[in-house]
Amino acid sequence: MSARTIISGKLNLVLRRKIIRYAFGIFLCSAIAFGIGWPVSYLSIVLVNVFLLGKEISFKAGINFLMQVIIAVVFSLLITTYLLSYQLIFSLLIGLILLLIFYLKDSQVSPILKTWLLISVLLIPFVSLIDPSVGQVTGLALIVGTVVAISVTWIAQGLFPDIKVETHDEHQQAVTAPDAKTPYDRYVAAIKRTAVVYPVVLLFYYFDWQSGALILIYIGMYSSFPGFAKDLSVGRLLLLGCIIGGIIALLLYEIVALVPIYTFLLLLMFGFALWAGDEILLGRKYASQIKAGFSTIIIIFGSAVGSDDVDAGGEVFIRFIQVSSVVVYLVVAFGLLEKIFPEKVSSKSQEQK
Repeated sequence: MSARTIISGKLNLVLRRKIIRYAFGIFLCSAIAFGIGWPVSYLSIVLVNVFLLGKEISFKAGINFLMQVIIAVVFSLLITTYLLSYQLIFSLLIGLILLLIFYLKDSQVSPILKTWLLISVLLIPFVSLIDPSVGQVTGLALIVGTVVAISVTWIAQGLFPDIKVETHDEHQQAVTAPDAKTPYDRYVAAIKRTAVVYPVVLLFYYFDWQSGALILIYIGMYSSFPGFAKDLSVGRLLLLGCIIGGIIALLLYEIVALVPIYTFLLLLMFGFALWAGDEILLGRKYASQIKAGFSTIIIIFGSAVGSDDVDAGGEVFIRFIQVSSVVVYLVVAFGLLEKIFPEKVSSKSQEQK
């Protein structure tokens, strides 16, 4: 056999192992999240979903991620306690925090950490409008979910470790510059994202829409998703993936309602994770749409399964409408901004490239 054939076989083995690891991680985290059922427990499955689709999470990286989430939660609780009653100051501070989070470089703060920071900053003050103790419980739930997600990721990585296969292409990728954007480019991008997210946040805070907690979670997740801020063509494909994911979540809930067995629920999650992992990790044609769609399935289906509401079936449909509305808004808003103010890469960025 040629060297190329051997390397190709090893790469295929690596990808298959990652798919099994990914499905096992989703299965294990679902078992814990649905079994215990703490508030917003399904977010831990979303986090595992992201962790296991990327590079292995080292002990140091996991602890750093957890510490940054704890700091974000504590900070959100502090500004809620001392500034929530001063609406003007609080609103301006939230706007500045959003701008700062969106401005941070991906090489400094990963997109998933940005998402968790956004969820903490947006969600904790909002639910505290109902009762300050609800904000504290939500903050604790986010920390617990992060601990569970990181622990599950480490277990999955320990059982299914990566197999190192070096190729010439990988070596070239390793020496590629991680980020060619200048501070000015990142500032303009952050302004656009803030301009899209901030008005919605103000509406929910000032009108005190109690059903808006999940919408704020969706906005925090999808606004940091790279594809939504590119252009309408890319956004439409991701929109399609999210809507299809929402429809699948509706069907899954109806199936689970007919067969309300815990092990059957976990097997469903494992089966869908195997399929999604195969499509995403093997880089098939609709990988990015399936990735967005599977995240939508986790959010809608997970929030419904973990709900104590008697009319959870009706709630699933409402959540599907909410997710679809958020995604449509983000796609249209970002698309219009790019049409009116097209991204102009500075000359310094072009020189770096």
